[in-house]
Amino acid sequence: MNKRIDRPLDPGAIKGVGGIEAIEARVRRDAEGAAADDRGPRRAAASAPAARRRVPILAKVAVLTFPSLVLLLALLELGLRFVVPASQTPFVTFDETYRVLKYDNTLRNEGTFTVGSLAQQRARWRINNHGWNSAVDYRTAAERGGRPLIAIIGDSYVEGFHADAVDNVSAVLSDRLGPDYDVYSFGMSGAALSQYLNLSRYVREMFRPDMLIFVMIHNDFHQALADQNGSIDQMRLSVGTDGVGEVLPEAREKSRVRRFLGKSALVRYLVINVKLRETLHRLRNRDSRVAANVDVDRVNALRARIRTAVDYTVQHIREENPDIPVLFTIDGLRRELYAGRTPHHRLTWLHELMAETTAAHGCAYLDLDDPFRRHYEATGERFETDYNFHWNDVGHRVAAESLLAFIEEKQLLPEPRSFDAGSPAVPRRSHGTTDR
Repeated sequence: MNKRIDRPLDPGAIKGVGGIEAIEARVRRDAEGAAADDRGPRRAAASAPAARRRVPILAKVAVLTFPSLVLLLALLELGLRFVVPASQTPFVTFDETYRVLKYDNTLRNEGTFTVGSLAQQRARWRINNHGWNSAVDYRTAAERGGRPLIAIIGDSYVEGFHADAVDNVSAVLSDRLGPDYDVYSFGMSGAALSQYLNLSRYVREMFRPDMLIFVMIHNDFHQALADQNGSIDQMRLSVGTDGVGEVLPEAREKSRVRRFLGKSALVRYLVINVKLRETLHRLRNRDSRVAANVDVDRVNALRARIRTAVDYTVQHIREENPDIPVLFTIDGLRRELYAGRTPHHRLTWLHELMAETTAAHGCAYLDLDDPFRRHYEATGERFETDYNFHWNDVGHRVAAESLLAFIEEKQLLPEPRSFDAGSPAVPRRSHGTTDR
């Protein structure tokens, strides 16, 4: 309905055609305004049902999308279990008695570790009765009787997930030595030189070894420093102007979410096979110069403190095990080896540091760079696969055979003896042999 015009008409405005047209135009404008006033409430009333209609549409999209997403995740989970098997890893546990990190053999004690986006490299692992990756169960000192024990301590290289448990360095060395000796490995991914000291205390008290072998990797050095390593469940060293202090390991808070995610093949595939974290780290640190799995500039900037940490660790290992041979060995500079370059490298000083420190404290030392170089020049065999720089079965075999040849040459092999659990350890001579 049009509104009534309340304004009075000017009698002079209607004279002539122009005046009439002006009046008609004004009437049309007033009428259109009234119609607009009427349409406003109708539009508002109509928009409310439209808004209400959009909510069910979004709900329908969510209802249709969620099952599809669940189905996709389920298919990926199945595919990464049976088609391209995601890497399987055991669950870790913290031994409160000895304050060491090892594996929980009650949750998952066998599996296949895979490497590569298509699981191109595969190796079988087994967690034994004492929580370590080994094809054999371990026996304590009292259980072994007089059979000598050689204990090998290290990080992921000794842990050995990149080769079958029957082909890792300790298994090969045990096979070469025969049934008169036991060879046990105590390896944990992420362990550094400082943690080796902690592990040696656990091994000595639990197993009473007749020889200790420590396998060194180039990232073991700077990661021994507490401010360079955030792993609270591994022992670290606080090195400062006031001396060296041991930062004892602490158990991490148990995470049910982490344990649940660890059961997911998709999560393991992204973390281990695709190496998502390492890829993101490399993208954030594109300017870093990396060699032998370490940031060279970072390590070189820590020379003085690394030297102090190495001296402290080797000294304490020697003093706490005065009665048995102690041998340190270090991985070769393999990229330099393959390129045919001489061992003069930005990290060679770490090898020289180990040679000097072990000699000073009466320990034996074997640099694997020389036997690795000789083997590669003779056979052309590489010590790792194309998918990961950890030792493959060739690397483990050559390392074990090199260790055995060195031990026999330097007459470090312990003799079988009877063992009385209550008797003190038998003193032995100092073994300060260095082979570079």
